Amino acid sequence: MVPVALGLGSNKGFGGRSCLEILGGAVAALADVLEGLEWSSVYKTRAMYYTDQDDFYNMAVLGFAPDALDPLLLLQKTQGIEARFGRDRSQEFRNGPRSLDIDIELFGGQTINAEALTVPHPRLKERAFVLVPIVEILAKDADNIKWKGLGSAQIAELRAACSSLRGQGIAQHLDADAFYAYIKEEPYGTRNVGTNKVP
Repeated sequence: MVPVALGLGSNKGFGGRSCLEILGGAVAALADVLEGLEWSSVYKTRAMYYTDQDDFYNMAVLGFAPDALDPLLLLQKTQGIEARFGRDRSQEFRNGPRSLDIDIELFGGQTINAEALTVPHPRLKERAFVLVPIVEILAKDADNIKWKGLGSAQIAELRAACSSLRGQGIAQHLDADAFYAYIKEEPYGTRNVGTNKVP
């Protein structure tokens, strides 16, 4: 199995669900795709690139892709989850509002340059709203044992880059345990989340 890091974001409700409810549903759906799923706190962040929009709620998840799940198949699955929670790429503009965004940030130590997917994500190291949540999860395993498939040098680079980005307007909104308690109260699709709770 390959360790995978995903970045999630939402700044627009859908179907009567708030941004936090959408993130909760997305985490539950991803628990059916990746094994050993762990998630970060939820952070509220100022929009980058196109700033005339609501703040985003961002978080990260790390898990393990089964051997049969290659990067492009994972992309297909994450885009299906986005669509389930209201994302319609034909009706949006670049860096604009969205109900759900799921980016594949890392897929083990692999470098992927396909038309549909670039990994590591090309803007990973300039985005506090992605790096801070990822590094938060990695910090739970200080010896890098669980996530060593990402590569110790790569993890060190992420931590170093993270420390220089905290001026981007990112603030913790719900810690990981509070988010877990929140989504357990929601009635949709959370059947697997309890078995994958962050310690």
